[in-house]
Amino acid sequence: MVINLNFTTTFYTVSNKLLALFFINLKICIMKKNILSLASVAIITSSFAQISNAGFEQWTTDSIIKLDEWFITTGDLVEGSAIQSTDAQNGNFSLELNTLIVGGDTAAGIASLGADLNKPGMPHSTALDSIHGWYKCDITAPGDTAFVNVLLMGQTAFGRFAVAGGQQKFFGTQTSWKKFSAAIEFFIAPTAFDTVIVLASTTDLEGGTSTTPGTSLTIVNLSLSSGGNPVTITNGDFASWSYFNYENLVDWYTLNNATASLNITSTSKSTDASEGNFAMNLKTVGTPSDTITGLITNGTFDFSSEEVGGGVSFTDQPTNLKGMYKAQISVGDTAFVSVGFFKDGVELYSEGVAIPNSVNTYTEFDIPITLNQAPDTMLIVAFSGNFPNSEITLDDLKFETNPVGEEEIDVAFIQATLVPNLV
Repeated sequence: MVINLNFTTTFYTVSNKLLALFFINLKICIMKKNILSLASVAIITSSFAQISNAGFEQWTTDSIIKLDEWFITTGDLVEGSAIQSTDAQNGNFSLELNTLIVGGDTAAGIASLGADLNKPGMPHSTALDSIHGWYKCDITAPGDTAFVNVLLMGQTAFGRFAVAGGQQKFFGTQTSWKKFSAAIEFFIAPTAFDTVIVLASTTDLEGGTSTTPGTSLTIVNLSLSSGGNPVTITNGDFASWSYFNYENLVDWYTLNNATASLNITSTSKSTDASEGNFAMNLKTVGTPSDTITGLITNGTFDFSSEEVGGGVSFTDQPTNLKGMYKAQISVGDTAFVSVGFFKDGVELYSEGVAIPNSVNTYTEFDIPITLNQAPDTMLIVAFSGNFPNSEITLDDLKFETNPVGEEEIDVAFIQATLVPNLV
C-alpha cells in the first residue's frame, strides 16, 4: 500500500499576465497488486499486540491556528509554511511564509484571500489602482522569487476570469520592515469586476528557476488604494486569528491533521454506537472540484517517504476479524475494511470486505483469516470510498477464532484524491 503525495501549483495566463489561482493537490493511491498486495507497506513496529481502541471510544481534541478569512498552508502536511509571527510592523502580528522540504520535495508557504473553499474572495466593485503593504524577506537562491499578487475577478464574454491584477515580486534579503506598492493594470479594456483575490507565496508561479527550502517572506498591513484613497483588505493587517478544533481518534491515523486547514475532517466521532458510547464515522467529503476521502489505519503515514507504515506488533493467529458497520454509499461507489499480517516485512495474509451498498442498521462484517504461522505485524485499513457523501460508521472491531464466510474484496486499484482544487 503506497500513498503518493504530489504538490501542484496551477495558474492561468490572460494576455500574458499571471492569474495565480493555485491549489495543493494531494493524492492517495491505494493499490493491491497480485503478489505484493499489502506487502509494499514499510513496517513500523509498535509495542502493543491487540486492536487498540477497537470500540472507537477514545478521542482527543486537536486544534490548528487559522488566519481568519484567509486560506493558509498549515497543518501536519506543511506545518510551519504559513505561521503567525509576533514580529509586527504595526500591531501585534504579521504573516510569515516559508518554503519547506516535504516528502523529498519542496512546498511553498502560501496565503490567499479568496482561495478558501468557502470564501470566494473579497466583494468589491469600485475602482482600484494599486496594492500596498510592508515586508521582510530572505530570498537569496538564484532565480528564486516570492510575491504578493492581487486579482480583480469579473464576468466576461468567455466566462469568469481575472480582468485586472498587480504583482509585487521580492528578491534578496530585507531584515527591517520596508513598504511596497504595486500598480493594478487591466489585462484587457477596463471591465467590470466584483471580487478581489489576494495571493502571496514564497515561490514565483510565473517561472522562477528555483524553489529553495528556507526561503521566507513576512508581510503585514496589506491594503488597496483608489486615487490615493485607502481601501481596506479583509484582515489585511493579519490581526485576527482563531483556532479550528477537531477530534482525532486515539491510536489510529486519520487524514484530519492534513485537511484541518481547509475546515474539513473526514473522520469523526459518532454517538450512534453499536456498543458503548461512540462509534467512528468515515465520510468522503465533496469540494468544488475534488474529493477528500475518509481513511483510517492503525499504521502510520510518513510524509517524508510518502508511504503508510505497516501497523502494530501482533503475534496471534486469529481466524476472523469482525466488526459492526452502517453505510450510506453513493451510487457506483464502494467502501472497504481490510486487514493484513506480516512477518519480517513479508506479507503472510491479507483480506478485506467490500461495502458497495447502503445499510441503515448496524450489520456485522466478517473477514476470514488464514495464517499458517504467527505474524509479527498486523495492519488494518478502512476507507469510505471515492465519491462525495459515501460514508461508513464502524464499531466494535474484534478478532475471533470461529471462521464465517463473507464477501471477499479483490481490489485491483482504488484511487482517491484528497485535497481539493482551491479555485
